[in-house]
Amino acid sequence: MNKRHIWLTVIILLATLGLVNCNLVVSMFEDFTDDSSTKPAPTPGPSAEPGDIHFYYTGGIQSFTVPAGITSISVECQGAQGYSTPVYPGGYGAYAFAEVAVSPGARVYIYVGGQGQPAFDDGTGGPVVYNGGGAGFSCDTGIYAGGGGGATDIRIGGQSLNDRVIVAGGGGGAVEMPGGIGGNGGAADSGYGLLGVGCSAAGPSGYSGGGGGGWYGGTAGGENMPGTGGSSYTGGQGSFVTTNQYDEEGSNSGDGHVMISWGDYGMLLE
Repeated sequence: MNKRHIWLTVIILLATLGLVNCNLVVSMFEDFTDDSSTKPAPTPGPSAEPGDIHFYYTGGIQSFTVPAGITSISVECQGAQGYSTPVYPGGYGAYAFAEVAVSPGARVYIYVGGQGQPAFDDGTGGPVVYNGGGAGFSCDTGIYAGGGGGATDIRIGGQSLNDRVIVAGGGGGAVEMPGGIGGNGGAADSGYGLLGVGCSAAGPSGYSGGGGGGWYGGTAGGENMPGTGGSSYTGGQGSFVTTNQYDEEGSNSGDGHVMISWGDYGMLLE
């Protein structure tokens, strides 16, 4: 018998002998039988440790599932560079950052753009690249002109262009002519092409660079002119609201890149 039970027995005996008030007995009995102070604290719900994950160019869709306990992710996207000739560089891919409101278990789709490729040697155009990079055109030697770089973006809730939450524009393709440097992704003159897709150069003569992919793609160059870059976007969509948005033109060479982080991780690509 512990001390609680001993005192309870004494109180009941005193009440039986009429030595204490019954209302006092009831009050003391409730105090002695209340075990709330000894109950264990509730177990907290699941949460994820801070972390990050990187995605590189594969030529296909990649995906990421938001960890349990996470309601916000930080996303950094880098667009791909346009094709570079032996002398003139292709436009550099843009950088775009935002924090995105998400739900645990949500699926995020990642599209990492590829670098622009040289035009064909036979005057028939050139290859487009993954995620919107338009083709370049060369009337003879393909290395003298090339296509725009693909955009890099994330999509939530679906895989259409309308599901894009953050986009970093790709750079325009260069040409081997004076003034032939490709336009940067995310630049002031970017994004005058088609929704999500850079325009492809059509010829029929000279050398022309393709437009970069983007929120809106870049335009193809005219004869002996480079392509322009695609535009960037950080405005979110639907319930996937973005905050702390930031973007910068022309900051990435080569293929695109995405980093997603959560918890205490910050902007690591810059």
